[in-house]
Amino acid sequence: MPSVVGTACGRVDVSIPTIKRLEAQSGDLGGRDYTAGKIISALEAAGVEFTHGRGQASEGVAAARVRGTKGMKTVVISGAVLVGLFFVGLAALYWLNPADHLPAFVPGYDPQSDKRHFTHGLGMLVIGLMAFALAALRGWGD
Repeated sequence: MPSVVGTACGRVDVSIPTIKRLEAQSGDLGGRDYTAGKIISALEAAGVEFTHGRGQASEGVAAARVRGTKGMKTVVISGAVLVGLFFVGLAALYWLNPADHLPAFVPGYDPQSDKRHFTHGLGMLVIGLMAFALAALRGWGD
């Protein structure tokens, strides 16, 4: 734990004893104004947003939330949609082309067969729909 406190103090440019002294006090943050300003600036730079009682019953910092989590959610949703499109396209490839017309790297390719791989396509469709369902569930509630 001291290494975490030390790292945080180094970013804020405030000593460990000062942080410990401020944490030991009850009530409002004591100390010098510029020390509190350094701590607040470091927290805001790390992505913490202070609401200062907006929409809350009390004054002061009512809540803090970390910004930037929506970006990762967007990446997951976009990735799931792309994976879904890929597998639905692969299902169509299996259904529309016989085995001898499939690309050589695709499972089921057989240069001497004109059979269409319905079950391969069905499996790809199920995987694609599961990816779309993941994207829908991750995006639900926005």
